[in-house]
Amino acid sequence: MAGLSQLKLRTERERECEKASQLMRKQNEFELVFRDFVSGFGGEVLTETSDGKIADYVFRRHHIIAELKCLMEDQTKAMNEKVTQAVKDWWRKGGKIPAGYDSSKPLEIATAPKEIADRWLEILKTPIENFIRDANRQIRETKKRLNMPDAKGLLLVFNQGNALHNRPKDFRLLTASVLRKRDKDKERRFPHIHGLVYFSYDSVKTQEAMNFWAALQLKTGPNDDPTPMTDFQKELQQAFYAFVEKKWGKKVRQFSEE
Repeated sequence: MAGLSQLKLRTERERECEKASQLMRKQNEFELVFRDFVSGFGGEVLTETSDGKIADYVFRRHHIIAELKCLMEDQTKAMNEKVTQAVKDWWRKGGKIPAGYDSSKPLEIATAPKEIADRWLEILKTPIENFIRDANRQIRETKKRLNMPDAKGLLLVFNQGNALHNRPKDFRLLTASVLRKRDKDKERRFPHIHGLVYFSYDSVKTQEAMNFWAALQLKTGPNDDPTPMTDFQKELQQAFYAFVEKKWGKKVRQFSEE
């Protein structure tokens, strides 16, 4: 029996390793394509360092340093399991269904009891905060290495395979709430990120089966003008769509944020 258990564990580990390997290959494929796009757009692809503390791209003409993060794995099942456990914990601790709550409908953050909604948001935000923290550090270090202390930081998030986040408006709200976090001194926790673009192409699509490009800008102070970042994001979007059409001969059908 012990030998059978060990064989089962080894088989499960091998499956997990193969799955991780496939995800990495897909990520590398997109990163290679996006590097070509960045170079054609006039940006520079930065050489990776052994410590991983450098961002991916610099757009010197626009004075912007950008980091690309790819969402590779569908987290829907894991999230559902955690939310189910949160509901069980809430009920075990004496939680009561609010008056007028329709329990026959699917559970949603907007209508769930506060204790469940708060925990649900925490579950969603944790992985987002992890990659935002990494991107903030990478952009900060790149500004130092390139001697560009006033450069703006842009976080690019490409959704390759996480169907959990197929609603760009909701994802933008989640990332905005993380990016606007303050520390104990009321300073921005992630001050080196001034803009974000959440996008997809023929991978994860919205419920309307559309690609998406959701942009966000952050003001660092009352006198900060987000217009240059907004203009750059629009220019980048149009250039990327033109690149996609030329490379694959397919016109992008984009989800409208309106």
